[in-house]
Amino acid sequence: MPPDVNAPAAAVDAEVEAAVALLRAGRVDEAERALKAVLARAPAQARALHNLGVIALQRGELDSARDLIERSLAHAPDHVGYLGNLIALHRAAERHDDVILACRRLLALEPEHVDALIALGNALLESGEPALARVRFEWALRLDPAAGEAHNGLGAVAMCERHHAQALEHFERAAGMLPDQPLIRCNLGDAWLALGRHREAIAPYREAVRLAPDLIRAVSALGHALVESGQPEEAMALLERAVAAEPEVAEHWFRLGLARQRLWQHAAALQAFERCIAADDTRNDLLSAILFSLHYMPEVEQATIADWSRRFGQRMLRDVTPCTAHANDPDPERCLCIGYLSGDFREHAVLHFVRPLLRHHDRGAFEVHCFSTCEAADAFTDEARGLADVWHAAWHMSDDELADHVRGLGIDLLIDLSGHCQHQRLGVLARKPAPVQITWLGYFDTTGLPTVDWIIADAILIPPAEEQWYTEKPLRLPHGHLCLDPMIEPIAVTPPPASVDGHVTFGCFNNLAKINPDVIALWAQILHRLPHARLLLKNGMLNDAATVDRMQCAFENAGVAAERLLLEGSSPRRAYYAAYARVDIALDPFPYCGGTTTLQALWMGVPVLTLAGTQGMIRRFGESILSTVGLDDWIARDADAYVDKALRFAADLPALARLRAELRQRMMNSPAG
Repeated sequence: MPPDVNAPAAAVDAEVEAAVALLRAGRVDEAERALKAVLARAPAQARALHNLGVIALQRGELDSARDLIERSLAHAPDHVGYLGNLIALHRAAERHDDVILACRRLLALEPEHVDALIALGNALLESGEPALARVRFEWALRLDPAAGEAHNGLGAVAMCERHHAQALEHFERAAGMLPDQPLIRCNLGDAWLALGRHREAIAPYREAVRLAPDLIRAVSALGHALVESGQPEEAMALLERAVAAEPEVAEHWFRLGLARQRLWQHAAALQAFERCIAADDTRNDLLSAILFSLHYMPEVEQATIADWSRRFGQRMLRDVTPCTAHANDPDPERCLCIGYLSGDFREHAVLHFVRPLLRHHDRGAFEVHCFSTCEAADAFTDEARGLADVWHAAWHMSDDELADHVRGLGIDLLIDLSGHCQHQRLGVLARKPAPVQITWLGYFDTTGLPTVDWIIADAILIPPAEEQWYTEKPLRLPHGHLCLDPMIEPIAVTPPPASVDGHVTFGCFNNLAKINPDVIALWAQILHRLPHARLLLKNGMLNDAATVDRMQCAFENAGVAAERLLLEGSSPRRAYYAAYARVDIALDPFPYCGGTTTLQALWMGVPVLTLAGTQGMIRRFGESILSTVGLDDWIARDADAYVDKALRFAADLPALARLRAELRQRMMNSPAG
């Protein structure tokens, strides 16, 4: 039947109103039939067109919805409500440029439309314009201080600009205003994670999963927060669910691999890491994190790590052009500008070694710049800032911006202190902003980047036969490559606790990720041979009851009763050092040896027994440190020697007491002190 162009407007409007009432009542199919009947008689009826478009939008039929809503606007171009739904349509289709155009069209009609301002801010943010987005969110909040979505948007802008503490504040305010929004809870968890506060991230992620059980982003992130908080068992089910739901998302596979690695499922962890890279080979941050994790796995050969490292370097340089011409003044008599690039200018293991270096630099020969790539700060950050000639808060800069900044300052020598650790900025080193670049300290292996010229080591850490595994040239210092600052006022060294307790207490204060089944089996042999001995493990991961249970079960499976274990969580710095008074002999884990913990134990008079590795820097770390301090007899060349030495040293308490009394001074007189 041809359209009835003479249909009375009042009658058509009444039919549309009745159809809309059906739609509001949830009788969608009836409403659709009624609206189509209206359009058969009055094809230009804007409200009928628009509501059919709304039905199509609700059904996810985005192309049909767009056609109908745009046709409705052709007949009613100034209808704010129709424009609002057009914005919603473009957002659903992730057409950010179209969202921006529709928002500006609406705001031209109604400049103080808060929802349009927020939608425009979100679209600008997605289009890579965070500064412009911020203006819209702030404008929306001036108009409506209770606009939680605007706070959420400002939090997203702050995350984009690496202002994580600021982001946390906005997300917390948004969550308070909109408590039932799972995405806001998820954003709040992301901010906690970005600040390295994994335990605090768990609660908002749990709430997001409760509100939206099918929100896989939240499921995966909750799993990751649990893993990083020492609860990999609970995390496994969540992460397996995430990879099953979204196998194309690389981050889910990485997180699953990390959980498996923490549960000593190393072969399965490697499979997950491979799936991660297969899913997305552009995520250099994930490949970097995988590289760090590989060092905890006894089965992984150094050649494999070197191969993964080169893969990282190749991917990193695929989209980066290193600088090949630097404008630095070649005058050999001038003061050199040296830059330290690190995310750990704070209470962190790295600062134990950087702090004395910054203090004792020859200011006549060097101008010292520190580039801090982590927002977190404390009293030690303030001290490091005071020790630098020039301090640069660089955590909010992109790799391009920071590389340009370094180059513009004329830095002659850029020293990376992070490698593949958290807050690393290897993307800056890939751009080669300084003519000479060195890596040292935070990560003890190759970066995989040919743009890094040197890696600081010693003859033990990188023997000539292993240079093939490094993209850098080894810069071997003659007497070890670390010098400890305890970062605390001296605590008196006590006599060996065995002289009072009547039994030897072994100890290890390392990250529990270093304690694998091979380590437990070897330590169990020692405890079997010394039935009255105890083992004290102390680490922040033992704040978690599930982790304590898992560690006790692992030792019980090796024949060591739970009552022979002393499992303690974290302590303030002074109490942490004081806990060494309860340790007679420290046991070094393997293949990932202790570094800072080894030197801290020696400073407290506690000798450390290490197993010399056969390949890779981190596997020879204990050997390097003990050789530097003159404790070569405490270096075991194989597992049998490790057990034999532990028994021999434990049996001679007078010798242990003599060594304990002199060890701090002996260490401080060595290059390590």
